[in-house]
Amino acid sequence: MSEVFTVIPEAREAAAVKLIGVVVKRFTDICLFIRVQFVELLQQR
Repeated sequence: MSEVFTVIPEAREAAAVKLIGVVVKRFTDICLFIRVQFVELLQQR
């Protein structure tokens, strides 16, 4: 029973790291998209 509990924190930590990676990537994509839209908006003026 104790062996299972020692594995759970590691799995949870790995899942958290993976989730953070996905969030950071999505945030970067959104920032890049906003930057492109902003540049196009400035060029139209």
